[in-house]
Amino acid sequence: MVFKKAVIAGYLSLDISSSLQESSLSEPGGRGAVQIGQAAISIGGLANLAMALHHLGVPTMLIGKVGDDPFGDALVRVIKDKAPNLVDGLILDPSVPTAYQLNIGDSRYSFPGANKSFYASDLHRDILREADLFHFGFPALMRSIYRGDGGELVSILQRVRREGLSTSLDFGLPDMGEAAGAVDWSVLLENTLPLVDILIADIPQLLFFLESEGVQQYSEYRHADGVEGLSPGLLHALSERVLKFGVNILMVNLGEKGFYLRTNGEHAWKRPGRGLYGLGEAWFDREIREPVFASGDQKILNNYVYGLAGFLAGLLADSDPETALQLAAAAGTSKDQEALRSFWDANPEILRELETAS
Repeated sequence: MVFKKAVIAGYLSLDISSSLQESSLSEPGGRGAVQIGQAAISIGGLANLAMALHHLGVPTMLIGKVGDDPFGDALVRVIKDKAPNLVDGLILDPSVPTAYQLNIGDSRYSFPGANKSFYASDLHRDILREADLFHFGFPALMRSIYRGDGGELVSILQRVRREGLSTSLDFGLPDMGEAAGAVDWSVLLENTLPLVDILIADIPQLLFFLESEGVQQYSEYRHADGVEGLSPGLLHALSERVLKFGVNILMVNLGEKGFYLRTNGEHAWKRPGRGLYGLGEAWFDREIREPVFASGDQKILNNYVYGLAGFLAGLLADSDPETALQLAAAAGTSKDQEALRSFWDANPEILRELETAS
């Protein structure tokens, strides 16, 4: 199987996780230090998507910014231990600290660090020229990207398109308590979506960015998939708004309900870039829902990152839309990177189907 090449860029962090000790939860008065479990470190942000694509066999380059500090050293080491080639595109900037996220029990504390100083100039032409698809993730969390009505994101997408790549975008959800709360996201969408070939989202993102009561919907759906609350036809109506910007493909992760795909008509596919070039009329004007993948007694699972990786892998293998969604559903059943690799090795028929479709 021959895949086209992907560049994955955007938000990058070191995740530090620990559990709360049961004794700490029961101590009255909160006196003294709260006892937590042993810490574990892992990669966060777009590094997980790059790693997932790597495990699916897709030639992948990761571009993100880290500081010249112990957290940066740890982040690079974790990535290098699992996929040495992925660290080649990382940008070491000694003037900024590495981003990190603390996960303690059910609480999350994020420090964006170097992600606040990512710019279009950090993308080098020699890397872009070797790739076919450019995916940018979580600009809604990156102040340098979303400020000025998304001017820097526009510059990034324009630079990528000039090099002939297809563009893919996953906005993420902004932190409304920070500077992102003052952004007019409707203007940012108008500026950026005409430059996007593939938009990836989940229900909270769609409702926040596209519904007129987006801020109110934000609080309601921030920590839930929101699928059950969708009125009949709302998903179709939201996708219609996306396609009017000129987006070729909208792929929505519906959590336990699977995936939704909506694509634009033939008129929008005149210059799709190398990543989408050659997909053909099977992708024109389609609307498909794909359930989650289940095998035997396997618990229903839809890992957002791995589902996205599966879908992009299908695109980069020039598969038809049904096969790309099936691969998204299959890959989304993985709980971690090793499970993803094991699933791929244990299900060669999926790879055969992909080869047949392409």
